[in-house]
Amino acid sequence: MLLLSQAIPRSFLVIRSFLVFFILAGYNMRVEKIWNNNIVSALNELNEELILIGKGIGWNVKPGSEIEPGHVEKIFRPDKSVSAKKMDQILAEIPIDIIEVTYEIIDIAKEALNTDLCASVYLAIADHIHFAVIRYRQNLPIQNPLYWEVKRLYKKEYEIGCRALKLIQQKLNLSLPETEAASIAIHLANAQMNTDIEGIIHIAQIVQNCLNIVKKDFSIEYDEDSLDYQRFIRHLMFFAERILSNKTLNGDDFLYKIVVRKYQREAKTAKKIGKYIKQDFSYVLGNDEFAFLVVHIHRVLEANSKKI
Repeated sequence: MLLLSQAIPRSFLVIRSFLVFFILAGYNMRVEKIWNNNIVSALNELNEELILIGKGIGWNVKPGSEIEPGHVEKIFRPDKSVSAKKMDQILAEIPIDIIEVTYEIIDIAKEALNTDLCASVYLAIADHIHFAVIRYRQNLPIQNPLYWEVKRLYKKEYEIGCRALKLIQQKLNLSLPETEAASIAIHLANAQMNTDIEGIIHIAQIVQNCLNIVKKDFSIEYDEDSLDYQRFIRHLMFFAERILSNKTLNGDDFLYKIVVRKYQREAKTAKKIGKYIKQDFSYVLGNDEFAFLVVHIHRVLEANSKKI
């Protein structure tokens, strides 16, 4: 099984739920700590600690100085569950140009996905880009073992990742490899789902392995533009989520008895998938889960046969 450390860089796992983004108005703020010319910690009138970002906000100021509101571009409130040491490390390391490009990427993502993203994605993507830039400049390989799976399963997020690479090229004047689009896509998917990065990776693995079992058993090439294939992908993704959360579908055996008798070849393949899932995740497919899997396998096979 793919180890998490093989798929993602060192800091992805420690910054989930790191900062809560919010809008602040009507507060006087005074400098508490200066990180660099563009990032400072401050205290507001309620004595709450804030992280302020803005070009030149830390230039020629001292602790205790009042912050000019016009210098503030972004405001964060630190999550108390995260250590001050980790906050210090990330804020001190990430250059302002990477933080700025990250905000542009997230603005693009929000518009394209038409949804809100959890606040932690800002620092997650900024930290990822920062680490990728370091590896790029040191001529170290940048790989993503789940590139093809992510490109297939998270198409919208992957397209945003490609747009992000173009933006990074424009703003930072460097060309990161296309695999980085998949890495950014993983973060965007994570920001929309009730799971963590490791869960996203496991979902991609489960879906890809199930697709491979069906493909091998029936010697087919998927029509990835077909509606039945897209339905199969969505079913497998929800299937994978249920496996990881140890949830099962409830119902009677009526559908199971029908499909097992009617679609015997598909049922044999579904048994192979069930065996793989039990072996790797200690999850036993119930009859309803098994029946729906058989039906989706049949539909995607039927769509392929019509195309031939």
